[in-house]
Amino acid sequence: MWSLAVACALVATAASAVGGWWQHQGVRAESTAGLTLRKLPGLARNSRWRHGFLLLAVSAVLQVTALALAPVSLVAPIAALSLPIVAVINVHTGGGRATGAFWLAVTTAVIGVGSFVAAVSRIAIDARLPDQAALHAGSVVALVVGSLGVLGLARHGVHRSVLLATGAGVAYGLMAVLLRHVSVSMRFDGLGGVPLLSVAGLVVAFLVGAWFVQLSYASGPPDLVVACQTLLNAVTAAVIGLGVAGETSNTGGWTVAALTACGLAAAAGVAATVRNHPDLART
Repeated sequence: MWSLAVACALVATAASAVGGWWQHQGVRAESTAGLTLRKLPGLARNSRWRHGFLLLAVSAVLQVTALALAPVSLVAPIAALSLPIVAVINVHTGGGRATGAFWLAVTTAVIGVGSFVAAVSRIAIDARLPDQAALHAGSVVALVVGSLGVLGLARHGVHRSVLLATGAGVAYGLMAVLLRHVSVSMRFDGLGGVPLLSVAGLVVAFLVGAWFVQLSYASGPPDLVVACQTLLNAVTAAVIGLGVAGETSNTGGWTVAALTACGLAAAAGVAATVRNHPDLART
């Protein structure tokens, strides 16, 4: 079952990458003077934005399926692999001339994420997140996302894009955890056992994350948005899954060291991607 979950997560990642790039094109076409709520009807009429929305919907269904079949700490980090897909698309469609340092950064991030998933697959267990732990995680994430939102809206250009995409990633990381919480609760307790607070948290996290992503697309290049969003998505979900939900067993010192090294490699790769991005070289 875990193999099927990983396959669903990989396809979801590809759909998310292409869908996100299409949405970026739609947002840029409709928001040359900045994106506001009044411009949402125009976005809905933009064909590329609609196509992106449909692909993201497919990605969401596959991601939910993956989270119902395997621990969040195993499934969620795979989303970070959408970065190289979007980077290749953007560079080859006029996003600027990428340097060797840029591609080295992308490769480092991918290897870091892949190694992290491989390490987690050896120690992960099918654990159930306690309701109180889900509430605590939601409260902490709400504080972090709110702070990033305030900071992002106070900045302009690429810096706004990075801060808001980071906030979206944290919100989506919580979504992955809450989706896992809801799906496992339904599996054991049926519809009557669905945690309503987690459902409410899912809705709020989705709306906030989706709006932050659209604002990020209006201020920065798509692969930069994806880089920040997917890394924080993976980190948030993994930290909650491993540290709060108890999805691991036999985690000795060497295992913790290996996971930390993989996570730091992924983070360094994404940070270097931001620093060496072709669009930043022109600002």
